[in-house]
Amino acid sequence: MSMNKKDGVAFNYEAHDNGEGYYKNTALEYIQSTEEGLDVEAFREIFLATEKLPDCAEKEAIADVLFKVVINAPLKADYPHNEPSDLEGIRALRDGFEVKGEVKGDLADKIRGAWLGRICGCLLGKPVEGIRADSLVPLLKKTGNYPMTRYINRADLTPEILADFDGGFAGRCWADNIDCAPVDDDTNYTVMAQRMIDRFGRDFTPDNVGRMWIDSQSKYSYYTAERTTFINM
Repeated sequence: MSMNKKDGVAFNYEAHDNGEGYYKNTALEYIQSTEEGLDVEAFREIFLATEKLPDCAEKEAIADVLFKVVINAPLKADYPHNEPSDLEGIRALRDGFEVKGEVKGDLADKIRGAWLGRICGCLLGKPVEGIRADSLVPLLKKTGNYPMTRYINRADLTPEILADFDGGFAGRCWADNIDCAPVDDDTNYTVMAQRMIDRFGRDFTPDNVGRMWIDSQSKYSYYTAERTTFINM
């Protein structure tokens, strides 16, 4: 086990969650950077080799350098997309856009319908989150649900099916073994947005968002980019 000193205390790199350690995902960072049009090709082998290193302080230090490479990388000259990150740049792209039509019917009922639809959609995908198509499609076929026309039920998963698909399927929240919608980060954000407005008003600031996150939930309610943001705050 690689134990290192970090900020004066023992730090166990091997126990550090993938979603919290930038140094654990440098190959993925390279892929994402190239898809975003960043010119990082000269550093490709370093990105890929760094991820293969054992988790340790030296690996983290190399990843910190690669992070600086990404932050300062120019866009490729032939990148075909215009994707600004600043607010004014985003607003400039909507010039000429006109909202047509109007909200008809009871707005509260429409919002309720949208919220219920969000929960229903989340519940449909939650039991198979992280399962790749080459495992999911055979599972659906074996349960007579391909193409999907309904939720996947725990009752569908016979001992034979569970033996064929070793993916921790048995302990997940299937539609027929829960009595309410399970907590999920994708719906948490919607609830938190409403609480944000209730607490700080419509003109809330980034600092307000950070305070609400820290006050309301632990970092384990978030993952990937959101967990990194939480830790940075």
